Amino acid sequence: MKKSLVLFLWYCIGISAFAAGKPKIMWLDCSANFERFSYPDSIRYYVEKCHDVGITHLVLDIKGNTGEVLYPSKYAAQKKEWKNFKRPDFDFINTFIQVAHEYKMVIFAGMNIFADGQNILKRGAIYDKHKKWQSVNYIAKRGLIPVTEIKEKAIMFLNPALKEVQQYEIDIIKEVVRNYAFDGIMLDRTRYDCIESDFSPESRKMFEKFIGKKLERFPEDIFEWKVDDKGEVYRKEGVYYRQWLAWRARSFIIL
Repeated sequence: MKKSLVLFLWYCIGISAFAAGKPKIMWLDCSANFERFSYPDSIRYYVEKCHDVGITHLVLDIKGNTGEVLYPSKYAAQKKEWKNFKRPDFDFINTFIQVAHEYKMVIFAGMNIFADGQNILKRGAIYDKHKKWQSVNYIAKRGLIPVTEIKEKAIMFLNPALKEVQQYEIDIIKEVVRNYAFDGIMLDRTRYDCIESDFSPESRKMFEKFIGKKLERFPEDIFEWKVDDKGEVYRKEGVYYRQWLAWRARSFIIL
């Protein structure tokens, strides 16, 4: 109940901020701008520029697709270095909040939720501490494969259905709410990786409990990858496909 109340209140705050007028929003990516936003005077410069061109709302990306955060956290690793650049030690988030509020701008925290690693750099807790939480994807012509073993996959996703994953993400959200005076929070990647996800043994057990039956063929009872006469891959829906979609949609509704 307390978790739901905290998130509901922040949702209301965010809605009220938007209701004041038509917003003009600037998303400030935490990786692309890592070095650029590594000095207080630089932060002030860019916030002022945003204000001068009519931007009303800033979304400060503080939890990126590697799962790292841009503040000292009890739960997640802090991103202190990116592409061989080490950020000087200062209060990054509060500097942004203070300057944004000086210019009467609304500032939201942007947070990637179920993304926990970047494949190109092999960076993120999904490669070690959170490896047991990773999604298992059903790949055409290849079968069931953990995401960290899919070479062409750019962003690594956790399994949203796992209660441990949900609690981990909620703890981080609550940590941000308690410690920083953001005007709201925008959640990104609060979803499954794609239709191919998640086909882990844990998800199978939870789905079987949901429908009250044991699956005879998994994942084929959900859907099956087929190849047509032209060699094109297509998805053939199984007997429990729609129930699977319903279960997926409600599997992390607590967030």
